[in-house]
Amino acid sequence: QAALASSDWPSLAHLAHRLKGAASNFALTEFCAHLGRVEAAARVETGAAEAAQGLDAAATKAVRALRAAARDAGLHLSESSASM
Repeated sequence: QAALASSDWPSLAHLAHRLKGAASNFALTEFCAHLGRVEAAARVETGAAEAAQGLDAAATKAVRALRAAARDAGLHLSESSASM
């Protein structure tokens, strides 16, 4: 959000790319698609705000999917991670 707000396109592209790579390891396809759009927009330095629309909702959905997978695997999350 800080890179987007400050129009720091190289940082935004880099961060989106790294997060997209990490998310792809967990098959979070919707989240990856949003991050890919943000990354592409940052690389051409236009449309990043539009590309980021819906990213928070996709991130929330990704967190829910990861929590469900952890529960299914028998893992117990700490209270501090429950608010993420």
